[in-house]
Order: sequence, then C-alpha cells, then structure tokens
Amino acid sequence: MRMAEALLLANLMLDDRQSLSSLAERGNGRQFFFGRFDYEGDLCPHGIPRGAADLSYFLQDHWGKPAIYRQPRETEPPGEIIDTTGVLTFMGIDRERSQGHVDLWDKKDTVGKAFWAARKSFYWRLD
Repeated sequence: MRMAEALLLANLMLDDRQSLSSLAERGNGRQFFFGRFDYEGDLCPHGIPRGAADLSYFLQDHWGKPAIYRQPRETEPPGEIIDTTGVLTFMGIDRERSQGHVDLWDKKDTVGKAFWAARKSFYWRLD
C-alpha cells in the first residue's frame, strides 16, 4: 500500500498521506484514486490497492506488460535490469503471509528489500 500511496503523491493526486484518513469508512474505495481508473481488484475504503498483487494488476492494466521473472532459487537480480530504474513486484515469497512486496529498483539494488527467490517477479522499467 505504501508504494500505491507514493505513486499518488508523485502524480500530485494526493497532498499528503494524512489526507487519506479523511476518506476512511466511505464505502469500497471505487470513487477514490485507483477506483477512478476502473480498477477491478481489491481496494481499501481510501481507494488504494490492498497489496502487492493488487497494485501489480493495476500497473499491468495501465503501464503495460512487465518483464516477468520466475526465479524460485535465485539470489541475484536478473542481469538485464542492472543499470536501469524501475518498479519491482515480488509475488509468492516463502514464509510471507502477504500478497508480496513492491519496491523500487535503482540501477544496482532495490531501495528497500529484494526477494529474488519469489516465485514470480514483475519489473516495469521507468527510464
């Protein structure tokens, strides 16, 4: 959800994170933010995707098909993303109960945490 919030902030669709709290308890979120783009996945009442998978499906609809990696035992990033900038989504992370993890790739490493052994990873190049 934090990456979805960051995208809203970067696109000036949201003034600050605190303004989201005023939207709580107002339904299914379809009238706010991501819901305005005919998003089909789960949204919180604030109009933000509930997790990594939900955000990934939205990005596929609006940014196009990502590079897809299936790396069940890898510990290093795919070589073709080195020296690029983009958004990564890791799905099917062992011992994680969440939908996955979304992070920024900044040429050599993730800004947060990488899960290269995830069953599937999506990458959208931004540069």
